[in-house]
Amino acid sequence: MRVVLAVLSLVVFVSLSGCDTLVPAQEPPLADPEERADVIARGIEAFRTPGVIDAGASCASCHAPDGFDLAYFDFSDEDLRRRGAAHASDKPGLLSHAQLEDIVAMVHALRAEHQIIPKDPKTHRPLQPGGEVLPGDTPQERDLAFGQQLEQTFRFASVPVLDRKEAMRQRDEWLAVNPRTLPIGIPLNRWSEDPHHGPAHASLADWLPLLPRIAREEYTDDWWALHNAYLANPTDERLFALLNSIQEYTGTSYDGDGAGFMRHKYGSVLLAQHFFRREVTGGKQFEDYPAVAFPVGTGGHRSRIPSHVWQVGDWARVNDHLPKAEIPEHILNHVAEGRDFREDMKDVKLSWFWSGWLFDQSLQFTCCGNSTRNGEYLTHFINRDWKPDDSGVNGSGYGIHNVFFATKRQITENFDPVHGRDDYLRINYANFHGYGWDISREPRDHEPERQRLYREITLNSYRMMLYLLLDAFETNGVLEERRDRWQERVILMANFIEHASKDAPLEHDRELVAKLEAWLW
Repeated sequence: MRVVLAVLSLVVFVSLSGCDTLVPAQEPPLADPEERADVIARGIEAFRTPGVIDAGASCASCHAPDGFDLAYFDFSDEDLRRRGAAHASDKPGLLSHAQLEDIVAMVHALRAEHQIIPKDPKTHRPLQPGGEVLPGDTPQERDLAFGQQLEQTFRFASVPVLDRKEAMRQRDEWLAVNPRTLPIGIPLNRWSEDPHHGPAHASLADWLPLLPRIAREEYTDDWWALHNAYLANPTDERLFALLNSIQEYTGTSYDGDGAGFMRHKYGSVLLAQHFFRREVTGGKQFEDYPAVAFPVGTGGHRSRIPSHVWQVGDWARVNDHLPKAEIPEHILNHVAEGRDFREDMKDVKLSWFWSGWLFDQSLQFTCCGNSTRNGEYLTHFINRDWKPDDSGVNGSGYGIHNVFFATKRQITENFDPVHGRDDYLRINYANFHGYGWDISREPRDHEPERQRLYREITLNSYRMMLYLLLDAFETNGVLEERRDRWQERVILMANFIEHASKDAPLEHDRELVAKLEAWLW
């Protein structure tokens, strides 16, 4: 066993341009399936053993049930030992230093078992659409890259909507576009930020919780039984059983508001590792799930599974104005020392709201309230949570991303079959055009190309929705109790059309608006 561990712990470092660059050693073969199974079984036992800190938390209190996330990412043996050392002790009944070596061995055995080519934890961002962030040093540059990508790929960013047929064609294109595979300019959070690797990684803006979820004494056997059932057959249903039991079966030693933040992070970890596992085992990929990934949960109720991800962003929204929130001081001091807590929450909000939306692209199956389901939070913070460019112009940071999200969300709500909507058309761009922000926060004249793309995509989105509304009126008439809302929406869209379509056939737009006014006024 000592020989095996010596091979397992081989790590090679090469100095490159003054930086320590990790060159992972070739994984030991562990060719014997029985040997791998034995190593993994011992590792899981160690992974569940209480440690000496955080009220007896185990490694499984924050990670995948079998440490699959540690195998999926290229964490070095040194990092695993360093971060595990604080939990290890020679006291009976607690995680021992020998068991820590069992965990390191398990990580390598999992990589061998599933032929994992581990991801670089400093660059790979879980759920990042398309696998990488679009190029650009600022939100504005990356937003431009996103607009150029849309123009090269989709009719809705390149062909003007001038008749009902084109509106229907673009509606179908919007319905078909998959935001999980389309690269974006918004960097999603990394799996684990570790201040050991420098100030840039001293942040709460990552996936791993720092307040562990510890099985309540009366539910310990039940909790580990759910883990065992999931590992034996990692289906969606068995994942749901784990997620739906977090609140009842586990607790934490801290009762401040930050406990909710970390609980939702832990639920998100379970969700994400599920898709890491699918990726390397050839199961159904996240990108292949329907637009509403989990439309119903257990018992036939609306699913709240994706809400773990969304609610990480929502917690940051609620606490973004505070100098610091109710999080244990040792976590704030250790992880975010020297950083502005509010800036950390900016890095959380936009990333996690977008990630949460990927699970439920209509937001109709996501908690908590109408502001979420209408997309108000994401359309608001995508306009606000970015660092201004050097010119100091208070323009749009991710304006093209914003109209993309707002349009895709409502097209999904209205036309994705899971919703069964056939009563009336719901038009709601939320804060994208609320308060006239579609005009006041558009890209400025010093960014002519981004402004052009923003206006063309927004004009097409508005014209499409106006045609769809006209078609709905001609088919079903005007629903009296929604007349006021439709009037408001038509006015907002008409204002932008007048503002932006200087070189377009305005007569066409005015005729379209006039037809709707005849129905509504």
